Amino acid sequence: MNNDGVVPLLYSFKEYTTNKLQNTKNRYYWNFCDQYELQLDDSSVIFNAHSYETVKQNIWRFESEESEIRELVNELNEDDVFYDIGANTGLYTLFAADKCRNGQIIAFEPVDININQLEKNMTLNKFTNIKPYEVALSDSSDTVKLDYPEDSFPGYGLASMHGTVGETTVHSYKGDEFIEKKSLPIPNVLKIDVEGAEGLVIKGLEETLVKPKCRTIFCEVHQSTEMDRPSASDYGMAPTELRKLIESFGFEVEKTNERKTTFVFKCSK
Repeated sequence: MNNDGVVPLLYSFKEYTTNKLQNTKNRYYWNFCDQYELQLDDSSVIFNAHSYETVKQNIWRFESEESEIRELVNELNEDDVFYDIGANTGLYTLFAADKCRNGQIIAFEPVDININQLEKNMTLNKFTNIKPYEVALSDSSDTVKLDYPEDSFPGYGLASMHGTVGETTVHSYKGDEFIEKKSLPIPNVLKIDVEGAEGLVIKGLEETLVKPKCRTIFCEVHQSTEMDRPSASDYGMAPTELRKLIESFGFEVEKTNERKTTFVFKCSK
């Protein structure tokens, strides 16, 4: 090997060992630190540091979706009712709760380890304006098989009703029926992130979405790819059909925040 090849190799090895040491340092740090804080403009919220994997996943989501979180929070008024459908461990829920101090946040999350982590995060922030429900919303009320790995950690965000990585049974409710059953207030703003099942959620909320009070939806839409991740089409509704359905409820729909496999429908009245 000539000298031209030695120098790049040395730099590559140095970069590898530096990253390896940093990852080891991070793992040890989060084993001893039980909480951490994320800040969005003038809003700060605290998260429980369950594990290195959970912290890493949540920080990655925050950094990659910061502009979307900011746009949603700016849409909220302090007395609004906000539905977080597919709340995970509460990244959007907590920032919304900090903004809507005189409002209500309704969080729907079917994965038990995620909802438990969300409740810990609520306690850390002393939020009393959040109601979490361990259910999946769909277009019918039943029990469904939800796929996610048995060894998954809080913050795992790929659980779906359409996969092959392991399964557990969860309660699924038609949104309109669940709202009536629990006497929930009509939402002013909704966020929907349900790994391809967004069409089912929208169909189950038809009576709610036509209400004048319901003014904004942020709906993440999953596109068909070669990745082993369900899309809206896998649940029988292509993105163009989903758009037409939402428009039929009186919304104007804008396609935003495009990524390789997803984009967001921002829907406004």
